[in-house]
Amino acid sequence: MNTDNLRQQFKERFGAAAEVVTASPGRIEFIGNHTDYNGGQVLGVALDREVRVAAGPRSDEKLCFASEGEVDFEGSADTLVAREGELAWVNYPLGILQVVR
Repeated sequence: MNTDNLRQQFKERFGAAAEVVTASPGRIEFIGNHTDYNGGQVLGVALDREVRVAAGPRSDEKLCFASEGEVDFEGSADTLVAREGELAWVNYPLGILQVVR
């Protein structure tokens, strides 16, 4: 999905324009998973795939996450607990928010 499509989809889902739109390239490690922080050799390579994110503020305390092909999530900022099953994908952004808080 390109950036323009992501902005449009965000506006359709949440009723407001995204304040932030960004992308991060995919990555794989050919040699040694979890060895770089233990002093081992790692050969990391960027892929031609990426993750795109659009975000915007809300006036209430709700968190809403949506993803292509995934179930949408809506919850309170006070309940940053791990999810299971079809909502497990939201654990990564919830974890980041918990660390930032």
